[in-house]
Amino acid sequence: MRKLDEASLLGPARLYGVTVEELQAAQRRSFGEDVPTRETASPAGKQLAEKLSELMGEAFPGSPPTAGELAVAVNGKIGAEVLKAEQVDALLAGVSAEDIFDDGARTVVYEALGLYFDVSPMVFHDGQSAQRRVLEDIRFLAAQHDVALAARGGEGGVSPAFLAVLNELLAGGEDKPH
Repeated sequence: MRKLDEASLLGPARLYGVTVEELQAAQRRSFGEDVPTRETASPAGKQLAEKLSELMGEAFPGSPPTAGELAVAVNGKIGAEVLKAEQVDALLAGVSAEDIFDDGARTVVYEALGLYFDVSPMVFHDGQSAQRRVLEDIRFLAAQHDVALAARGGEGGVSPAFLAVLNELLAGGEDKPH
């Protein structure tokens, strides 16, 4: 009979797993307005949405925070505004993080979410980008410790020197200067 105001749309949007903007577009279409439709969810976006929903459910059993509350809490934890309510809504609706943030901002958001939920930021990466990130970090670590990453010129696995660095770090030596 009448359009809902924006404040009244947040609950139904979360219930249906869509953003407020998507619900507003559907509402406008139901009133006969010409609003283009688009498919925004991606497999990686859906995986991230599921992971965020899972973490929110674990952190807030019974009543998860609104997108705005989560954005404020995450921003407060990191001490900077890196996440907005509409971005949280989009992530929870399955929109790919690549479609919301540029590479640098996405890295910061993943760090902030990891800090807030007390998990590794790698949790939020898709499988391929997580593997690339780990490999880049391993190469960086080998260079920092001035050791060969691979044995026998790269043909036979991890070098003994690099394995020793990893063992030392895993044993708690990551705070020692090298």
